[in-house]
Amino acid sequence: MGAAVCALTAFDRDGAAAEYVVVPEALLAPKPRSLSHVESAAVPLPALSAWQGLFTHGRLEPGQRVLVTGATGGVGHLAVQLAHRAPAPR
Repeated sequence: MGAAVCALTAFDRDGAAAEYVVVPEALLAPKPRSLSHVESAAVPLPALSAWQGLFTHGRLEPGQRVLVTGATGGVGHLAVQLAHRAPAPR
């Protein structure tokens, strides 16, 4: 059996919500060992939303501070972790 992975497939792709789907390797990430398959399937979209909010649209730079309202929600708790741990990309 192969490695357990998770991915965020393209929304405009037919069949992307099927039980089995073929995706490019670049879209795959290792499934965190501490999460179940169901839990790891729930991570990619809110994580992408948090990342885009902070870095793509928010243009967060190193040294800046962030206030995350709704930090206990699905996107907010990931935004707090990303802002705290990851330096802003250039």
